[in-house]
Amino acid sequence: MPTSGKILRYREDLTLEEMQEKLQGYEYVLNVDDGEYQGDLVSNIEHLMIGDDELAGLFRFDTLTAVHHRSGVKVFAKTTDAPFIFLKYEGEILLVVRAKKSVANSVANSLSMILHGELGTITEITLDSGALEEFCSRAETTKVLLLQDLTIPNLNKLTLYGADVLQTDLHGEFRGEGAPHYFVAKTKSGHTVGIVDDASVTMFDSVDSSQYQAFLEEEIFPMLRGRAWT
Repeated sequence: MPTSGKILRYREDLTLEEMQEKLQGYEYVLNVDDGEYQGDLVSNIEHLMIGDDELAGLFRFDTLTAVHHRSGVKVFAKTTDAPFIFLKYEGEILLVVRAKKSVANSVANSLSMILHGELGTITEITLDSGALEEFCSRAETTKVLLLQDLTIPNLNKLTLYGADVLQTDLHGEFRGEGAPHYFVAKTKSGHTVGIVDDASVTMFDSVDSSQYQAFLEEEIFPMLRGRAWT
C-alpha cells in the first residue's frame, strides 16, 4: 500500500518542548445536528512523544461523508488519522505529515492554529529543481515526468510517460526548457517513488513509517530550496 506525506516548514520560534505543552491533550468537539447527521465530530491529538530533536504525534479528525444507497443518501462520520513529526534540520524545524497532500495541508493549518491561533506559521517549501533533475538521473528508471514553466511560447507544461522517459528524444529536446514539477521513478535501491516539487512524497512499494522517514531525511531533505531558509 502506498505511503504518502508532505514536508512543511515551521516559521515561528517555539521550542519542541513549548510545542508539546500546547499540543498535549488537545481536543475539539463540534456537535452537529443538521437533519442528515446528529452527533459529535472530534479533532484531537494522541500519542504525543518528544525526543532530543523531534516531537511526534497522531492528529485525528472526523468529517462527514455521504454514501449513495438504494433508499437514498446516507451520511456517516469518518475518522482520518494523520501521523506527524516536528524535527530539527539545519537550524530550522520541519513538519512531516504522513498523509495525502490535501490531508497534510489541513493538518498543518490546524497545528498552526493550535500553536499560534493563526494560519501561516507553518508554510510550504519547495524542492530545488536541479536536485530533482539529479535525483531522476540517478534513478534506475523514470516512468513519469511533468515539466512546468517551459520557456517555449504557447507551451506551459509537458508530461512524458514511458518505460524510461529520460532516454527519449522528447526529453532530450525539452530538457532545460522547464523545471520538474512531478515525477515517478524507481530508485536503484528498489523503491518506486512519486515526488512533487512542493515536497509531497509517495512511496508506492510497501514500507513502514521508519523506512519512509529515513527516505525523506536521506533523499528529500537535501533538496530543500534555499539552504539559508530565506
